[in-house]
Amino acid sequence: MEIPAVQAALGHAGLFEGRDYRGVEVLADIRTIPVTNWIMLAKVDRDEMYSELSTKALIIAGLYGIGTGKFC
Repeated sequence: MEIPAVQAALGHAGLFEGRDYRGVEVLADIRTIPVTNWIMLAKVDRDEMYSELSTKALIIAGLYGIGTGKFC
């Protein structure tokens, strides 16, 4: 895995999975800001992102099951 901040400094752009300065796995998006030499890097902890998705998936599956009567 790579460090997103290093990738940004090297001029890469786009979505990355890597580890940040804390050693935590993160999802990052690196973009250049037009008409400047600035770079924006946004990141979120991977565990935090996927926990939110798994919670929503469980809710959707439960509502589907209730709606179709498969849990009765």
